[in-house]
Amino acid sequence: MQLIKKCFEQLNINIAAKMIYQKYYIGLHDIYEDYKRIDSRSNDILVKNFNKEFIEKYVSYLLSNPVNYIHKNADKTVTDIIDLNFSTWETLHNQELLRYCLIFGESYELNYINSDMEFGSLALNPLNAFILEDGTADKNVLLGLHFYEDAIDSIGTASSIVKKYLDVYTDTEVITYNVTNLQIGEEKSRKKHNFSKVPLRVLRLNDYAIANIEDYKTEQDAYNTSISNYQNEINDNRNAILFSKGMSIKPDSDGSGNTDEFYKDVVNNGWVNCKNKDASMEFVTKEIGEFVSNHINNLKEDVYGAASMIDEVKTPTSNTSGDALRQRLHALECKVSLMKSAIEKVLKQRLKLFFDYYYKLTGTKFDYRLVNVKFTLNIPKEITTLSNAIPNLLQIYPRTHILSKFGDVDNPELIYQQWLKEQEMEINPDTNNQFGFNQNTGGGQ
Repeated sequence: MQLIKKCFEQLNINIAAKMIYQKYYIGLHDIYEDYKRIDSRSNDILVKNFNKEFIEKYVSYLLSNPVNYIHKNADKTVTDIIDLNFSTWETLHNQELLRYCLIFGESYELNYINSDMEFGSLALNPLNAFILEDGTADKNVLLGLHFYEDAIDSIGTASSIVKKYLDVYTDTEVITYNVTNLQIGEEKSRKKHNFSKVPLRVLRLNDYAIANIEDYKTEQDAYNTSISNYQNEINDNRNAILFSKGMSIKPDSDGSGNTDEFYKDVVNNGWVNCKNKDASMEFVTKEIGEFVSNHINNLKEDVYGAASMIDEVKTPTSNTSGDALRQRLHALECKVSLMKSAIEKVLKQRLKLFFDYYYKLTGTKFDYRLVNVKFTLNIPKEITTLSNAIPNLLQIYPRTHILSKFGDVDNPELIYQQWLKEQEMEINPDTNNQFGFNQNTGGGQ
């Protein structure tokens, strides 16, 4: 119990330390607290949320397309079982898992079995979970904590009273405790789970669990301050001080003989007719040079560079082919590719746990090490070029591998089998058969 309490204390420490990352993702940046306001002047605050923009692009480029599972021995049974059990939830779950990882520096996956005995996964983050790992190279999970509020149990209670619980996962069971005022209370329930080990794992893109915003936080803050100052300088021009020399616009304020009509013309119509040739009137304004806009643009370029992004709006190109667009996204593709190995490790661990559960449920055993994980980046491709290359690719790669190169194909083996069936139904097979099937396949000739 002492170990659980220490882990829960660390969870609360992590919540306090990492809450800033959630704030920066949703747009609550430091400028709202730190901006130097000036009394009687414009104090608008502008925020450009680069962090959310970049994170969503990373997730989109890597995980918009479903992950493909390809068996090394072309065992269709295995891939069909994975597709049947994962296809309804995996794509959105993977996206949320990576999103949390980029926001906080690490994220966690909790596997469970629902009331229909179906395998499922839940994405967690440092604000609601803590995982204790051992000191080995494999970083095996020894204990997992999930801190949450139960909306159903809170129905009928005062709005200020929300029931909170802590689920503690061990190798064999899950223990639920009541939590009051951030203190672990009495045990609510204890039950066996369906797995042979702690059903939690960590997605971490680097050993230091560095959040994505840390790559450009200072530039992000400087950009927010600069565009806010720029906006307020523009606003202050509307409230500029009117300087007059040798005249006054107020009626008879200095014995000038100004009438009420004269005053109304100035205030309502914005013009003045001065009879004194030595008089003058002008607004006192600050000259905003180009250095301000140049500084803002430079900061923006620094932010995009640190994130390996390009500004599509600022850098248009006349060549809009898929290959040209992909070349411009090369730095982004390189950075996203580095994320793949970390995610692939998590997916393999998920498969191992799922196959263990499937063996327990059916008695059929599969080896997760024989399943390859294939990502299809959501980066523009020239479909025509890829299609024309198929005859040459067939000399090197299996047909299912070639099909996996098309972004809209989430199950290459299934598409291949469907194509075979169509060929069998064709009375006159297509003579321009790019996938290399015999012309008399399925034709009965």
